[in-house]
Amino acid sequence: MKSVIRNSIILLSLVFVFISCKDDGPDTSIDSVKSLIAPANNYSVALQPTGGDLFFEWESVNENGILYQVIFDLPSGDFSSPVYAINSDNNGSKPSISLSQRDLNKIARLMWMKSSETGSFKWTVLSIRGLNTMKAAQERTLTVKRMSGFDELPVGVYLTGAASETGTNISDAISMQRIEDGVFEIYSRLTEGQSYSFVDDKSAAALKFYYDPVDDVIKEDVNNVNMTVSKTGVYRIQLDFTTGAAQYNEVKSFHLYFCPDNVNLFELPYVGNGIFKATSQPVTFKQEGWGRDERYKFRMYLIDSDGGEFMEVWGTKNNTDSRPSGDSPPSYYHMMQTADNQWDQKWKFHGDMDYGLVDVTAYFQAGAEYTHSVVKVGNQ
Repeated sequence: MKSVIRNSIILLSLVFVFISCKDDGPDTSIDSVKSLIAPANNYSVALQPTGGDLFFEWESVNENGILYQVIFDLPSGDFSSPVYAINSDNNGSKPSISLSQRDLNKIARLMWMKSSETGSFKWTVLSIRGLNTMKAAQERTLTVKRMSGFDELPVGVYLTGAASETGTNISDAISMQRIEDGVFEIYSRLTEGQSYSFVDDKSAAALKFYYDPVDDVIKEDVNNVNMTVSKTGVYRIQLDFTTGAAQYNEVKSFHLYFCPDNVNLFELPYVGNGIFKATSQPVTFKQEGWGRDERYKFRMYLIDSDGGEFMEVWGTKNNTDSRPSGDSPPSYYHMMQTADNQWDQKWKFHGDMDYGLVDVTAYFQAGAEYTHSVVKVGNQ
């Protein structure tokens, strides 16, 4: 009998332990952020396209596994449905984030603030663990003056006019590459002394835009302003309708860069329609102890607004360490701006190109990835 009672007590104890463990479960409790640090409450800033980042910081929650999200709302809002939310730096793990003034301008636009208008909105921080969230104990107000951007962003933008490569027939206007909402770019030749303009459509009813260098802003053209350039050349033009900013850079030259020798191997002259092309150029791989080295990238040399020269490196958008083959996808040749170094984000020539003559073509055209091609046309 005593044995039965003792076994029953042991069994009940195990049941209680099991229930207790089951009830405890994983720790999903969470604390709120107690204090916001920066920017100060009622901080005010006049936003500029080239202005520095604004640093947001708050007191960290002294718990493991906490992530953070910064949320923004209207002055009358309660953050239950924030207008904008973004994870903090380092994938949400840092108690801080740096936001560009373009980011803040976008947030202000979402708050229904008009271009060049001054207004305020609120921000605070959520601490997050799993499915649980907790709003910070504090909230702060930020006052901004919006940039001189457009409230209605064009879906497409085109270059036209006598100075352009396609002339005055608006149906032949050249499409600009859409980088993101309201931001467009083009590589094209402009002729000195001739006029050109930007339009949002290839029809007679198109809206026209121009860049006003005095106010340093893009404006709608209601008076047929004649924009001109002082020098015939190939230009990269970048228009940001979210901020009203425009940037012009003359493209001085574009070169194939051979990584093993750390030199520009040959230039790709501009041939029109956003295309740079070199023809019948010799390519010889470099002999190393481990084999033949064939790595390459591109270098673009441009002129800034003050007349100074600077360089950009163009490398692979999709990292690879293999030579291309006949089965390589078109994405192998896609290009993007990369860091300036000798080896990273490079391509490799196909093995058949060694001791060959090649045509190399780079395409900076709207509606497609920036890309290039390499075609063998003969032997040295």
